[in-house]
Amino acid sequence: LGDQTKALRANLETAQAKISKYQQEKGLTNMIGSLDVESARLNDLSAQLVMAQSQAYESKSRQQSASGDGAASPDIAANPVVQNLKVEISRAESKLSELSQRVGMSHPQYLASKAELNKLRGMLQQESRNVGSSVGGTAKIYQQREAELKAALAAQKARVLELNLSRDELSVLQRDVENAQRAMDAASQRFTQATIEGNANQTDVAVLNPATPPV
Repeated sequence: LGDQTKALRANLETAQAKISKYQQEKGLTNMIGSLDVESARLNDLSAQLVMAQSQAYESKSRQQSASGDGAASPDIAANPVVQNLKVEISRAESKLSELSQRVGMSHPQYLASKAELNKLRGMLQQESRNVGSSVGGTAKIYQQREAELKAALAAQKARVLELNLSRDELSVLQRDVENAQRAMDAASQRFTQATIEGNANQTDVAVLNPATPPV
């Protein structure tokens, strides 16, 4: 029993050494806490990706609208510079229409008014292109953000899967330690009991009443 207890104690120490080495190699100080933190980070990245995808889709739609029919683009329509230019163009068109009723098309005032109108229209086109380029740049930023979040989410998923695998392997090592501990405790208890019984000097036979020979 003494030799068996020593062997079981050695097995327990070996199992404990294995689990300590495994924790050092994997950098696992608090498995449950680490897994909770990484899982929370995974959920946060997933929520950010959903939001970024929504923003990227919306910005792409706005980019297509701005690059197509500028009049239908809400970004171009809401631009204050574009709005002011439209007002100026409307005034210039009214002025040109009024002049056409009073003077000929070769009149200097008519020609100047027409040149001013063409200038305003050119400025409107340029400003619409500027707004469209700005919307396109915003769309690229959101698309890049979406790609970055996808990569980060994939890496975080791999991290969580690795932690889950490490947790399973650590659980196996912990069960080995627990089994070795129980076996050693049982052997040690039996060894102690046998030692006490072996060192007992008192017999289990006692005289109750001495017998006397018949008369």
